[in-house]
Amino acid sequence: MDKRNSENFIMLPTVDFCFKELMQNPKVRQGFIAAIMGKDPKTIRKTTLIPNATKKESKDAKLGILDVMVEMEDGSKVNMEMHILELKKLPPGDQNEEGVIRWMRFFVGKNRKEFEDMAKTDEYIEEAYDELKKLSMDEQKRMEYEARQKAIRDYNSQMKSAREYGLKLGREEGIEQGREQGIKQGIEQGKAQGERSALQKLIRKKKKKGMSLAMIAELLEMDPKEVAELDKEAPEEE
Repeated sequence: MDKRNSENFIMLPTVDFCFKELMQNPKVRQGFIAAIMGKDPKTIRKTTLIPNATKKESKDAKLGILDVMVEMEDGSKVNMEMHILELKKLPPGDQNEEGVIRWMRFFVGKNRKEFEDMAKTDEYIEEAYDELKKLSMDEQKRMEYEARQKAIRDYNSQMKSAREYGLKLGREEGIEQGREQGIKQGIEQGKAQGERSALQKLIRKKKKKGMSLAMIAELLEMDPKEVAELDKEAPEEE
């Protein structure tokens, strides 16, 4: 790998793998959870990741979702489900902004300059940026991150193709039926058929690369039984 590119590379927290890794850091976790709850981080005594939600033991585990037990200084406990939020647009920056908006502005950063600017606003976000730099320099973590990025792109591309094919097929069937109700039904059936066909092709492709059905189910965030059924019903390749 080119040394210059390696030094400039920075992971993006909007990729669920990166978000999950950042949340392994107790201080980062404490700061983000406090922002979500609208509390001072110092009012949180301890946060604990629930193991089954952070490991890949469960076949239907989702990488971007973490279960956390939060223990407050007053002794009360809260069980939270934490995941990265996809924000299409953030409000204009305000030097007095705080809480979740400040964290979201960090999470949607696109380069080191943006991360550095946000790190100056909060000691917990600064910790998150330090952790982000460490992750980005870790060759193994980078490989896992890039593999996850590619899997997301492949899946989104397959789903887009399936929707386009389904709509096309649906329109054709609807036109043949010649009635308004027939058009609507044809579009829906065609869309469903197109998406199903695209998923079967994607499953077949991943199997050829040596992935098990359980791994494919986790990658696609689907029920393993549904993946097995799609694989079983997939037509034989010519």
